[in-house]
Amino acid sequence: MIFLFFFSGFWSMCFLLFKGVEEDDLGFAGITINNKGAKSYDVFVCVENRMLVFDSELGREDVKFNTYDDLLDAIVKLGKRIYAIDMVEKLSNAELELMRNERYPVLMTDGKEIAQLITSIRRIRDDYAGYNFTLVIKLGYLDDAYLNAILNDQVSIKYTIDKAKQYAKEICYKSDDDDVRYWCDGYDPLVHAEVYAIPEEKRIVITFYVEDVGEVYRSVKGYGTAEEFLKALEDFSGIAGLNE
Repeated sequence: MIFLFFFSGFWSMCFLLFKGVEEDDLGFAGITINNKGAKSYDVFVCVENRMLVFDSELGREDVKFNTYDDLLDAIVKLGKRIYAIDMVEKLSNAELELMRNERYPVLMTDGKEIAQLITSIRRIRDDYAGYNFTLVIKLGYLDDAYLNAILNDQVSIKYTIDKAKQYAKEICYKSDDDDVRYWCDGYDPLVHAEVYAIPEEKRIVITFYVEDVGEVYRSVKGYGTAEEFLKALEDFSGIAGLNE
């Protein structure tokens, strides 16, 4: 989702990255704002100006960074904080739910499945609480025009997808349902592609899927600098339905 913001006499392209961010999350990422006390903040990235824009019911506030590395670092810290807080809460709730047993008489097994699950939950929760994970941001689905352009340009990707579509049709013909086999001749499996960003590694990943088959191809592109990665992130935000 691309927006135009007016800065000091000219317009700049910015895109929405995070929605509903809390003030404590901003402080953890080392971001200081003046518009304190808002219910939440929507965070826009303005790559050209090396800025984050924080929009809330209190108005809009711009925070500029000295370098693209600093901007990317703030995005990583903020994203990891948001995800970690959310997952720690969910995992704690899951642990409590597993420990509860409201049946009478009490029912159980002679195995240790619950104890093993709780151990796994605690281990994963500790990783999240210590920010010991790599952040991945789902940017959205590629629009049809860009997807078709990739397939027309990248022979290896198109070959793999065509083979997967052929396999999907073979599955269709093997169905035990006569009604399903009836329309197999005209069956053209749908293809879609999802885009992910891995900011810590400065990589963009496009994963291609074919209906009834699943993931069939993964394209990964790395960028040498924070500036190059952020500009790629900006480009993909306009063609992948970011946060829509």
